[in-house]
Amino acid sequence: MDLGLLRFATLSTGEELLAPRPYKQLETKLRRLQWLNRRQIIGSSNWKKTL
Repeated sequence: MDLGLLRFATLSTGEELLAPRPYKQLETKLRRLQWLNRRQIIGSSNWKKTL
């Protein structure tokens, strides 16, 4: 899948579907969330706050 697309698809009705967000941007966010959650107990209040 090419993640550099501007529009993912154009339907016969003319409606345009946007491409998924760039992988690099999502990877950076995931890295940050994993770093914040690294010592939290799953299901705890602090774990929920970091999501």
